[in-house]
Amino acid sequence: MKRNGKWTTLLISIFVSLVFFWSANILAKEVEDFYFWHQVTSNPSILTAQADEILISKKLKEARRERRIKNNLKNLKLDAKAAISVEFDSDGNEKILFERNINERLPIA
Repeated sequence: MKRNGKWTTLLISIFVSLVFFWSANILAKEVEDFYFWHQVTSNPSILTAQADEILISKKLKEARRERRIKNNLKNLKLDAKAAISVEFDSDGNEKILFERNINERLPIA
């Protein structure tokens, strides 16, 4: 009979400790969320800093892409007498990436 009492005590203590740690985890997450939103509302520069970081990251990606395109165009070997490569962005603005002998009139190929 004592053996069953020990197992019961063990199972109850395991169950109570699991409930305790589970609720402590939930409480920690709720406190963290509350503290985060409290800081955001009292200090809006946090959001501004994050927005600036996103813009800087986007500009760096564009600069890397342009540098990669320029490096590829420098090594481009064409046998054509004239060539032009134009890039259009989503706003319709054009940017000439590569040009060779664009002022000479040649027949259309």
